[in-house]
Amino acid sequence: MGFNLGGLGDMLGKLQGGAGGTGGLAEMLNKLPLGEILQKLPLDQLLNSEFLQKYTPFKSAAEMLQKFGIGGSDANALQQVPPEELDEKVNANTQFGSMQELLQKGLEFMQQRQGK
Repeated sequence: MGFNLGGLGDMLGKLQGGAGGTGGLAEMLNKLPLGEILQKLPLDQLLNSEFLQKYTPFKSAAEMLQKFGIGGSDANALQQVPPEELDEKVNANTQFGSMQELLQKGLEFMQQRQGK
């Protein structure tokens, strides 16, 4: 059960090619609205089990979504949650202050793993 939200390869290729690799991806993640990020990046890769277990009390993206009351199998439902509410849930259940911050750290973690 994956949360492939489509377009990861295309987006990573464009961002790395046009924006200078890791810094460009991080900068782009900060500028994109949450909905666009979730449309382009697979949530289960961005917030993979290894990352979630290291930085949150969750074992998987599905578990996190369930805890947030969003549902464990429909990542698209994440986009339906108002950003302020989502940030409150992230802040209350993780060490991160917002969903954007959580995704940013997830991206950094993913890039470090790919660079090995």
